[in-house]
Amino acid sequence: MGQDKASADVGGVPLLQRVVAAAAQAAAVVFVGPNRPTGLPVAVHWTCEDPPGGGPAAGLLAALPLVETPVVVALATDLPFLGGLPQRMVERLAASDADSVVPQDPAGRDQPLCAAYRTAALRAAGEVIGAPHGSSMRALLLQLRVERFQPGSATVDPTMDVDTPDDLARARGALMMQEWIDAVRLDLATTGELDVDVVLDVAKDVAHNVQRPAAPVTTYLLGLAVGSGMPLHEAAEKIRELASGWIAER
Repeated sequence: MGQDKASADVGGVPLLQRVVAAAAQAAAVVFVGPNRPTGLPVAVHWTCEDPPGGGPAAGLLAALPLVETPVVVALATDLPFLGGLPQRMVERLAASDADSVVPQDPAGRDQPLCAAYRTAALRAAGEVIGAPHGSSMRALLLQLRVERFQPGSATVDPTMDVDTPDDLARARGALMMQEWIDAVRLDLATTGELDVDVVLDVAKDVAHNVQRPAAPVTTYLLGLAVGSGMPLHEAAEKIRELASGWIAER
């Protein structure tokens, strides 16, 4: 990143502050890493794996001696758009017999550093893998009963992380997009279903298979269909099917 990732900001708010705000309902917050002044509105317990630099599994397990609750939520410091996902994961775990609830990103990849775990099961898994330095999160998950799920539609993917300067720029752009959409919805008093990825995919398919000016008009028609009661994904699929064969039929 070329800078301390925790202090990198999205929308003027450091990533660490964004993550802690998403964990506002937690009984306690444990930060694994070097102690630093944060200006956070909650007390933070600081710790670090020994030796430092042991990787994410070692870092997660290093926090457990400070955890007194039956459930622990792991959140990487580079997740700017968590929203209510941490609480949703806790509720999902409470209704499950799994040891862990792990969301997947839109590509279907596990996000174990954005997940809820039963503390006792996580401790037991750590004992099985032994010395955690250099161990992978995958090795840890293999010792657990994992329930995987897709977080669902949102203006911005809540599992989006920031690993590079390009990721940071993309996150800032995504926040601007989210703020614009929220402002438009507020001004137009719209409360209906919205999956930004579906809408953008429809526009892309139409622009590619029909012609570019058809894309915004088609997304407007998509909105009319949803406003008339058709589910968004059903309407989008109908348009995709029509667009996919459009050039071949002409």
